[in-house]
Amino acid sequence: MLKKLFATGFAALAGIMLLVPASEARTLDEIIKAGVIRVGVQPNLPGNSVLKPDGSWEGMDIEMGWAIAKSLGVKAEFVPSKSPQRVPILVSDQADIMLG
Repeated sequence: MLKKLFATGFAALAGIMLLVPASEARTLDEIIKAGVIRVGVQPNLPGNSVLKPDGSWEGMDIEMGWAIAKSLGVKAEFVPSKSPQRVPILVSDQADIMLG
């Protein structure tokens, strides 16, 4: 009974996945050519990432984003990404990576 339930659920999930349009992430070459990497971070996660009232960012994830950008020779652009929005933001190509 349980195997049949899992098989049915898996078949339904596979069918749904076929209907979801594939998204194209930017390649590393495209990121370098653009000169910016878009980094998704939580806007209010003290210690990791905080968007301050003056519009600047601070936190461990921000430092990591800057380090990644520096190693690629590009600038970091931080994209506020609350937890429920993280995957949709990646899939819709609003961010290149997520930190958190």
